[in-house]
Amino acid sequence: MSGTVPDTAALNSAKQALTYDIKALIGVSAIVNVLGVNGIERSVGKARRVVNKRKSGL
Repeated sequence: MSGTVPDTAALNSAKQALTYDIKALIGVSAIVNVLGVNGIERSVGKARRVVNKRKSGL
């Protein structure tokens, strides 16, 4: 991966393409935000097991 920053036109093009692909594939409109590398924090906690305590009377 190079250390160059993509230009605004390339980011907008990628954003529009992703928005279109999501709508075309699953039929749901999505708001797409393009972030830089490491723009989203990683989870700092451990995964927790989920236990279903509902009564099974379906």
